Amino acid sequence: MASFILSRSLLVLLLSLTALLSSISISEATSSFSFTSSGKNASFESEDFALYGDAKLVDGGSSIQLTDSVSHGGGRVIYKKPIESMNNIKFEYFTGFSTFFSFSISPSRGGRLGFVVFPVNETFDHSLFQVKFDTFDSFTQNGDSNVAVIVDGATVSERIRNFTIANLEKTEKVLLYAWINYQAGGKFLEVRLSKSKSFESVLPLMFDRIDLSEMLRDEDEFMVAVNSYSGNVNLHSWSLEVRHSEYEHSWAPVLLEEQLRKEEQLRKEEAAKKRTSDRMWEVVTCFVMTFGSTGLVFFAMMHIYAAFKRNNLAMVMQEECGIKTKEFGYKKMEKMEVVTSNADAKQERK
Repeated sequence: MASFILSRSLLVLLLSLTALLSSISISEATSSFSFTSSGKNASFESEDFALYGDAKLVDGGSSIQLTDSVSHGGGRVIYKKPIESMNNIKFEYFTGFSTFFSFSISPSRGGRLGFVVFPVNETFDHSLFQVKFDTFDSFTQNGDSNVAVIVDGATVSERIRNFTIANLEKTEKVLLYAWINYQAGGKFLEVRLSKSKSFESVLPLMFDRIDLSEMLRDEDEFMVAVNSYSGNVNLHSWSLEVRHSEYEHSWAPVLLEEQLRKEEQLRKEEAAKKRTSDRMWEVVTCFVMTFGSTGLVFFAMMHIYAAFKRNNLAMVMQEECGIKTKEFGYKKMEKMEVVTSNADAKQERK
C-alpha cells in the first residue's frame, strides 16, 4: 500500500514536471513579438508569458512586478514561444536580433535587471548569455551602476561599463528604456539606456565586438527572458525581433565594421596627438621649472655674495680707521713732547 502511494506521488510529480517544461516550449516558434502596455487592452496576462519566483501581474495586467521592496527574492518573465535563429528557407541566415523593453525602478534602492537568452531544452539557469544592468545609489556614483555581459554563466570582465543617469529626480520610481541590438555579421553587441523612448541622442553604454553567433548557430531556436534579482522593479513593455538575410553577411555589418575601424583609427590618432601634446607640455614645464629653479639659485647666490661682500668691506673699513686713529694719536703725542721740550729749554735759558 505504501509503495503504491509512493509510486502514485512520483507519477503525479513526473506529470507536473512534464507539464511545466512543455508549457515553455510547446508553442510554435516565432521570429518576433511585441507587447506595449500603452496599447488598447494591453495585458501581460497571456499564454505567451510565464511568470516565476516573485513576479506577478499588477495594474490590471499591464505591468509585471518582478521584485518588490519587501521580499528579497527574484522574479522572472519568460516568453514561452521559442525564437527562431534559423529560418526554414534553405538560404536564409541568422543576422542578429534586437530587443526593446521599458521598466521602472526605485532610485533609492536600485536593483538588478537582466535580459537572458537560453537554450530551448535547458533551464533558465543554463543561459547562453545575459545582458545585466546593476543600479545602486540613485545611479549617481561612478563605479556602482554598470551594464555587464555574462557568457556561459561567467561575467566578461572586459565587457563591463559604468554609467550614470543625469538630472534624476527624487521620485518613488523612474521609468527607463533599454535597447539591446546584436549584429551577427560583424559580431557587434550594442546596449543603450535612456529616460525616453528615443535613443537617437543617447550614446551606447556598450558597443563592442562579442562573438555570440557560434553559440546561437548551434541552436535553431532559443528562449528569452527578463529577470530581476533585487530592488523594486516593474516591467512595462517588451518586444523582440530576429533578423534574417538571404546572404550570410549583409553589407550593413561590413560597413559598420569599416566605420568602427575608422573610428578606432581616429581615436588612436587623437590619443597619439594628445600624448605628443602632453609630452610637449611636460618638456615646456620641465624647462620652465629648471629655468625658474636655476634663477632662484642664482639670485640666492648673488644675495649671499652681496651680503658677504658688505660684511668684508665693513671689517676692512674698521681696521683702516683704527690704524689711522693710532697714527694720529702718535703724531699728536710727538708734537706735545716737542712743545714740552721747547718750553723746558726756554725756562733753563732764563
